[in-house]
Amino acid sequence: MNNTDHFQPLIRLLREVTPAQYIFLLGTTEVTRTAKSIFNKETPVCEEIEQYYLLVLIPHNSQETNNQTQEHIESKCQPFYPVTAMVLDTIQFIDWLKEGHPFASQVLHHAEILFKEEEVVLGDYPAISVEDVVNSNQIVHLQGLNKVVEFLAGADLFRIRQQNRMAAFMLHQAVEHALLTILKMTMGVKVNTHNLDKLIRYSSMIGFEAATIFPRKTESDRRLFQLLQRAYVESRYGQDYNINYLDLVVLFSRVDRLKELLKNISHQGITHR
Repeated sequence: MNNTDHFQPLIRLLREVTPAQYIFLLGTTEVTRTAKSIFNKETPVCEEIEQYYLLVLIPHNSQETNNQTQEHIESKCQPFYPVTAMVLDTIQFIDWLKEGHPFASQVLHHAEILFKEEEVVLGDYPAISVEDVVNSNQIVHLQGLNKVVEFLAGADLFRIRQQNRMAAFMLHQAVEHALLTILKMTMGVKVNTHNLDKLIRYSSMIGFEAATIFPRKTESDRRLFQLLQRAYVESRYGQDYNINYLDLVVLFSRVDRLKELLKNISHQGITHR
């Protein structure tokens, strides 16, 4: 996509929320729909954009966190454009470029710029070293996989002891760390959030596996995902949080599938995109 005029309404909406200095298009999720019937032997194809993925660089805001700004952006745009946004301070992004940060380097060299303030200059920096990324990913992969395996073992032990709430908390931690590791390996970015929905949406820039493992098309699947999402806080502090054994069994099998996805991911992640 290279027609920035198409994005002007989206840019205006976004800048009503925050004084963005740069807006990068990281990617899109596109859905292809076809119509087949006895009345039409042709198969018309309609392609729709289901999600826009954006990186928004903003001046430092002492009034709210970047996560809060992101939520405001997505809420403002949602009625008109399905957006998943990443928000960073411009100064932090420039510092990352100076350090040879893999995520910042990928964005600078490959992402489409939808908007920029002319007086804000990011600079010109070389692409990252392939060897450095591969070596770093091997360490990230081993450490992340080990955490996921241990959290799953903890969940299994709590389940056996009929401590369902703590088992759910361990499952949440396993999913969180698996997705964080995948994002670190493939995008080169460390995300600061415990929100599983957000992590799954970010991971959709890489592939649909995580969203497929945790489907939310039916009421039952949405209920299960909410139990998992809420477990981070409510399993420890909420008086009304409950999860039964059968729900734990289903969630455990899904988290185990995510562990296998992480186990089989390429060490070279970002360099093969």
